[in-house]
Amino acid sequence: MCIDWPHLSDDLLEDLTAQAAPAQVHGARSPNVPFTTEASQNLANLSQLAMREALQRSGGNMSQAAPRLGISRQTLYRKLGD
Repeated sequence: MCIDWPHLSDDLLEDLTAQAAPAQVHGARSPNVPFTTEASQNLANLSQLAMREALQRSGGNMSQAAPRLGISRQTLYRKLGD
């Protein structure tokens, strides 16, 4: 399972998209635009940022961070290991 745009909380998504180039974010979010290698890499980077942000907001507590991301604690451990 990959963390995708629908998995991000609204406040986190807003913070992350404000940091990204608008054209890249629009292309990655639009269901009519196929993912390019660059867009896939941007999404992977945003996923890592989302996980780090959730961990920071939860004081490093994986059990609290995982639900913020809509994933299980085990998935969060696995994703951080990738």
